[in-house]
Amino acid sequence: MNKKLTNKKVIFYMILMIFVITSMISIGFSALDSSLSVTGDLVYRKDENIRITGLKVSDQKDNASNIYTPKYTTNKLIVGINLPNIDSEITYEIDITNYSSSNMCLESINNLIYSNELIEYEIVNLDYNQKIPGGGYLLKANITFRYKDKSILPTNTKLDATIQFNFKEYISGSLITSYSCANVNSGLAPYNFTYTGNCEVIDDGDNNWRVKFLTSGNLSFNNLANASDGIDVFLVGGGGAGGKGKTGYINNSDHGSGGGGGGSGYTATYKNINIDTQTYEIVIGDGGTSPSQNGNDTTGFGFTVKGGKGGVSTSDYGTPGAGGIGGSNGGFGAQYKVKGTAPGSDGNPGQGTTTREFGESTGILYAGGGGGGVGRNWNSGSSPVVPGGDGGGGKSGEAGVQNTGGGGGGGNYNGSQKPANGGSGIVIIRNSRTTIADNKNTIPKFTYTGKYEIVDDNDNIIGVSEGNWKIRFLTSGTLTITDLRSAANGVDIFLVGGGGAGGNGDTGYINDSDHGSGGGGGGSGYTATYKNININTQTYEIVIGDGGTSPSKNGNDTTGFGFTVKGGKGGVSTSNYNTSGAGGIGGSNGGFGAQYKVNGTAPGSDGNPGQGTTTREFGEATGR
Repeated sequence: MNKKLTNKKVIFYMILMIFVITSMISIGFSALDSSLSVTGDLVYRKDENIRITGLKVSDQKDNASNIYTPKYTTNKLIVGINLPNIDSEITYEIDITNYSSSNMCLESINNLIYSNELIEYEIVNLDYNQKIPGGGYLLKANITFRYKDKSILPTNTKLDATIQFNFKEYISGSLITSYSCANVNSGLAPYNFTYTGNCEVIDDGDNNWRVKFLTSGNLSFNNLANASDGIDVFLVGGGGAGGKGKTGYINNSDHGSGGGGGGSGYTATYKNINIDTQTYEIVIGDGGTSPSQNGNDTTGFGFTVKGGKGGVSTSDYGTPGAGGIGGSNGGFGAQYKVKGTAPGSDGNPGQGTTTREFGESTGILYAGGGGGGVGRNWNSGSSPVVPGGDGGGGKSGEAGVQNTGGGGGGGNYNGSQKPANGGSGIVIIRNSRTTIADNKNTIPKFTYTGKYEIVDDNDNIIGVSEGNWKIRFLTSGTLTITDLRSAANGVDIFLVGGGGAGGNGDTGYINDSDHGSGGGGGGSGYTATYKNININTQTYEIVIGDGGTSPSKNGNDTTGFGFTVKGGKGGVSTSNYNTSGAGGIGGSNGGFGAQYKVNGTAPGSDGNPGQGTTTREFGEATGR
């Protein structure tokens, strides 16, 4: 019997969404894979309070089969399999239940019997030192057997295996006991994490820590330690450069205005984010390095923040340059001797939210706006220098502080004080300071090879939840679900196809002047909602339909979970300057192009005109 949970939703956009999801850990190894130290001489340490409680076949490919019924004991799997073809695979679902009051983890794996070394296995959702909560928590893992070399089918296609799993009490150590960055390292290899760029590591005490990534690089986790409970992520974009001032002359004396200060990089905080033992690319946005140049974006862990805008360069000595907008806005340059406006700090004026570390009132302040440039009155002298905004903003003519995202100061009236560079951004992580017990987290465990985001009902990015969630799939990929959690009661799915491209217009000439009509607007992708859909711990292919990329080209279909929605039709291109192009049909139809100076028809919205039903998320009046 299906029980509908109306507070759980799954979405497809031109993105595609399904319910929220935590990460899944995958380890792959063969019978003799030394990289995981799976050898016969590891010490067996048995704990009767955690045990294997179930084993069943979950998938068979290309005629793979059991030789006999698979069996299990408290800590062993006993299987006999036949893989008759080169692409044969067989997957078993393993239930592991921790009945103890202590958190446990996998210590080692022993192949007690393993009769065919040409066959390897991969275990998904169970890794060394992965926390398995106590109190009856059920962990579902998968083990898949396949050939190591798929170029030739071996003579012996059978395997007898007895595989022993050894568990121990989970002790959450600090991630920073062992690490290596380009500029600093601590502890012994194998390191908990390595980073190819520069970093700064801070011990906050009581197993709490922060890591500041100062330059771009690749971050690889080998052992998550207490980061396995989630991390908080803080990002700052690069600051914008200051703008040029301008001078004129009165009575042979300089008389002019300063350039605007650069806007700081934007900031963002994401809390309780789950990570895996994998490699993450981190890009630290550079500050603007030429007059009025914008700062660059900072990215990490799937998140991006924008760089600040460069301060405006003025070409009129009587008009000061405006400050660039950003996390905290840059200040206006001085007009003659009148001091420019103060730059922003802590997001005011600017993004409107604090720019402090992790968005907390006690956090270090980042992202100050740049001070505007100095001006001069020919008769009474120069204006005062304007300080940069607190949090790394540069004062008049000085650069924003590196790794703060501070805006650069504006140049002065005559160029003797050049517009200054913006400061580079930064990415900072810490062990999550607000955690939710794994057995209370409602978000399914999964991995996805494309881009996605997990949000709550208010569209805030989340990593764990005790309540509602949505998962938005933004690019195509393969979704593998290993633990349904609250999705076991069914999910709602929302899909949007790719939008059609607009059409070409056409022009003629009357009295040597252009005279013509516009092309039609592209139709939006169609939408569809499916509610209370049952899903399983398996792999799903998700295809996000691209929009049309050339004149009048249709958008592409979006598919997932067995459902498909069509892309929108491209707008019509006209080859007659007297006739406007018709709008493409779709979820909401595109508008007709203009005929001469007469406005074209308005495009559709919310399915009217178009598919005739709402295009809001999940088909609900409150959906976005």
